[in-house]
Amino acid sequence: MLALIKKDFVIQRSTLLIGLAYILLMMFAFAGKGTMAIVVSVVAVTYLLVQTPSAYDSRNNADMLLNSLPLKRSTIVAAKYLTVPIYFALALAEYSVVSLAAGLAGLPAALVPAPLSLGLIAMMALAVAFFSAIYFPITLRWGYLRTRYVNIILFVAVMALGSGASSLAGELELWVPPTALLSVASALILLVSFGLSVRLYARREF
Repeated sequence: MLALIKKDFVIQRSTLLIGLAYILLMMFAFAGKGTMAIVVSVVAVTYLLVQTPSAYDSRNNADMLLNSLPLKRSTIVAAKYLTVPIYFALALAEYSVVSLAAGLAGLPAALVPAPLSLGLIAMMALAVAFFSAIYFPITLRWGYLRTRYVNIILFVAVMALGSGASSLAGELELWVPPTALLSVASALILLVSFGLSVRLYARREF
């Protein structure tokens, strides 16, 4: 299990650099628009990190190799899902680094990204869980190449969802229970999706 997670993680170096550049771009694109820069950048970077291993596996026929090893398919699927919170944490860390650097550089207040909050993190986690819950079942069942256009549509939908989430995040911070409920909802969404992915991946032929 850990080896599978590590496999997906070590190929993310270039994606992490792209993520930093993307966050910088969003910082300028959404200057003065509150939390929108946070949501759009963090959710998008997480999406890039989630889909990069699938693209890599598709180019290198890694799925065929993995299924030739004495590994349960459910273990392969579980490793994919366990990387989601790791990638989300990495995206949050990258945003925090950019935000701190912008503040230390003395940039105008409008260009300094807004600080993170529990409500905002919970809302972004829900958006990440939502797209992961759709992305993994279709990709694991039909493969990355056959679903790449669906993934593009999903990415656009995620951005729209993220933009809408930013307008609600401030309200959630005023009341702690919804933040907790969002966290539970995110976990349940991923759990249900995991069960579906295990069934679909078991039917896939290589």
